[in-house]
Amino acid sequence: MNFYYSHGRTAFKMGLRYLKLKKNDKILMPNYICDVLLDPLNDLEIKPIFYKIKKDFTCDFKNIEKKFNNSVKALLLVNYFGFEERKQRYLNFCKKKKFI
Repeated sequence: MNFYYSHGRTAFKMGLRYLKLKKNDKILMPNYICDVLLDPLNDLEIKPIFYKIKKDFTCDFKNIEKKFNNSVKALLLVNYFGFEERKQRYLNFCKKKKFI
């Protein structure tokens, strides 16, 4: 089944619902992010925890590790300007900590 959305924030909100994130769950997000992505979080009452981005627009992995706690249910990564992050490092971290 395919779904098409007119706005990224709507797709993001549907993704959060699909992942069964709910009220008071927490999500790690980069501190450099479009503010409209906060609207779905506000609607669903999900709490963002912001992690640092380095000057080269890659995620600060040490800061992500520092910000993680057991109430975090998901991690959002952004490929800024089309440059891809080293995903395997983050996938391993999520798997180890048992979150999305």
